[in-house]
Amino acid sequence: MKTCCSSTVFLMLALTICSELAAPLAISAQQGPETVAASSQPFRKILYDSAEWIKGKYSTPGISVDVREVGRLNKSGASGKQYGVHVQGAPKGQTYSLLQWPITAADAALATPGITINADGLAVRADRTPLTIATSAAPGEVLRLELLSEDHAVKAFFSIIPQPIIKEDHGCSVEAVRLMPHFELALIRGTGFQPNDAVQFSSKTYDDWHLVKAMADANGEYVSALVPLMKDKRKGKTTVKLTGARCDPEISFEWGK
Repeated sequence: MKTCCSSTVFLMLALTICSELAAPLAISAQQGPETVAASSQPFRKILYDSAEWIKGKYSTPGISVDVREVGRLNKSGASGKQYGVHVQGAPKGQTYSLLQWPITAADAALATPGITINADGLAVRADRTPLTIATSAAPGEVLRLELLSEDHAVKAFFSIIPQPIIKEDHGCSVEAVRLMPHFELALIRGTGFQPNDAVQFSSKTYDDWHLVKAMADANGEYVSALVPLMKDKRKGKTTVKLTGARCDPEISFEWGK
């Protein structure tokens, strides 16, 4: 069995990209230094944008979105879910567009124009029917969405993860969010830790394991990134554990194709 800090690469990205993100921001990579060097910059952008998007940090202050499951889909053997969109704090005299950023796309794109917010805060289409978002997703896959006013003055960023990979332990949780189609990049989110609590981040893929000592932020949250790929392996299973003062939640997810 290989030990921590083995000959495979463990790339520490000491990035202070946002005060809300826990430091250090770690990417565990077993695919070799050349690949990491070439891929780390786009990985950083996807990670940064997704972490802030999921938290709603890009939204206009005072605006939040609540998505609620309203139905199930079963078409041509594919199953999925439908969600309604409820908006708090947004001006109701505005017209909005819905943009979607799936993990298969490089950027967000227009999905539905002509949206308004009714008196109950429900997003409705131009024909006054409720706006519904239909999606089917792999485990951990995130769909990033934005409501944008016509004058671009009002923005509401939110996300949907139909099949979350998340586990809790004594009030803490760890979650793996799929940011690329085959889990080439995972966003690891920890919540419920003590403010500024020391957090031990450990991951294991095949017989390769890594350990990082870090710290939760003032809200008891920890965010990091993981590249679970391994040289000469097309697929595998990675286990991640976050250990704090009073909890150690653990999850596993499969990657590759």
